[in-house]
Amino acid sequence: MNAFSEFLAVAVGFVLRLGIPIGLSILIGWLLRRLDARWQAEAEVELAQLQARATPLPCWEVHNCSARMRQRCPAYTQPNIPCWEHRGANGQLQSACLTCKVRRQFEKRPAAALAQPQPG
Repeated sequence: MNAFSEFLAVAVGFVLRLGIPIGLSILIGWLLRRLDARWQAEAEVELAQLQARATPLPCWEVHNCSARMRQRCPAYTQPNIPCWEHRGANGQLQSACLTCKVRRQFEKRPAAALAQPQPG
């Protein structure tokens, strides 16, 4: 019986000294992986929201321009350039662009949204 008691004491000591720390390390690693996956998912959602805000509606949709007005509009014929960057014949910015909702919406965006590359 004495040998069994000694074996049991060694086994319990082994579990206390090695088993519990190893088990806790595995548990912490598993929890950290779950936390990382959650943060990754939140970052993807935030990035998608940021990209959705990064592409404002074209000005002709905001102002409900007619088809006739759109054909004469330089912003409509060159959609890759923001509408407020189109200059008039005199090289000046159009006065309507200074107070335009589309331009103000663009200027209010966070700097991180401006740094995101545009798709396409």
